[in-house]
Amino acid sequence: MRESPATSAPVDGAAITAAWGAPLELVGCDICDWSALVPPRLPGRTCPNCFRSPLAERADAAYGQPPELVLPFAATPDQVAQGLRAFRASIPFAPADLDPRRLARRLRRVYVPMWLIDGSVGASWQAQLGYDYDVVSYQDTFSDAAGWQSNELTETRIRWEPRVGRLSRAYQNIPAPALEGFGLWRERLGDYDVHGAQPYRADLLGNMLVRLPNRAPRDAWYDAARGFRDSAADECRQAAGAQHIREFGWSPQFGDLHWTQLLLPAYTTYYLDDGGAVRRVIVHGQTGRASGPQRASMKRAWLRALLVVIAALVLVAAAMALAAQLGIPRAQITGNALLPVLVLLFVGSRLAITPLVTVSRFNRQQGGEREIVL
Repeated sequence: MRESPATSAPVDGAAITAAWGAPLELVGCDICDWSALVPPRLPGRTCPNCFRSPLAERADAAYGQPPELVLPFAATPDQVAQGLRAFRASIPFAPADLDPRRLARRLRRVYVPMWLIDGSVGASWQAQLGYDYDVVSYQDTFSDAAGWQSNELTETRIRWEPRVGRLSRAYQNIPAPALEGFGLWRERLGDYDVHGAQPYRADLLGNMLVRLPNRAPRDAWYDAARGFRDSAADECRQAAGAQHIREFGWSPQFGDLHWTQLLLPAYTTYYLDDGGAVRRVIVHGQTGRASGPQRASMKRAWLRALLVVIAALVLVAAAMALAAQLGIPRAQITGNALLPVLVLLFVGSRLAITPLVTVSRFNRQQGGEREIVL
């Protein structure tokens, strides 16, 4: 692994092609300001981030160095299909366009960058370490069959103790985002298993897009330092034989920092909501898990409500017609059927309004959800 520079100057397209060892074009989206490298004859150049604009050629990029590692796509077609079905199932009254088969036809493969950092750390530290211990108590209960009985209860508690120490360790593959908002990506889709990463070769890119970093190593250092801290805290906990740790503080000195750019596999696709707006869905390239903005369909909810009302009216009309066929006088029909009809209409109205309330509440809850950045 080589040490990457702290900052990166703009690089023109020709220099990128030479550095990456493949005929790649630098392109971007004018709507969402998305930039990537693509093969010259890549079909379907619609932006895989917003799906609203074609990718146009650009003259430079903020960071254009090739990666050191590439994590190949590992999710099987069945896993991807299952992830898309699970995503649809999580939305009540999903829009008609949110069909797993349509989403599968629109899938685009994209490599997404991430930083991995190796480094050595020397530090003094202090923390509160927690040790589990069991407390046994007894509870008396009474029943007619067995009389009084005493039951043993075991409760696990934590004993907190202060600890201080020094550490001198080397850490490898501490992750840090190379894209703004990548933390939300990991939260929604889960982490990647980077053990299967391969050294970069141009043929590994295939016919895919490569997203370029929009965070240089210097900008990502805050997240990297936090990763070093979390790893150090966990090692201190393990070394002390504790089960928990809190209030960890340290004064680190870092050295021998090496930055590695790793490409992660992902799929993008989209569906249209009731208003025709594009809603992007991202699929994990290893597990097939899918995530994206969720919007339920008020059109489908109204259709369900209408069908319920029609069904209730049909049942009332059928009951009245059957009673008339049996020769029951109209006055008797009206008198005896009034209460059941009112009950049926009340139940029908409740069943009809439920889809509308469900969709309205769901969309209101999802309205504040942040969208994953690609």
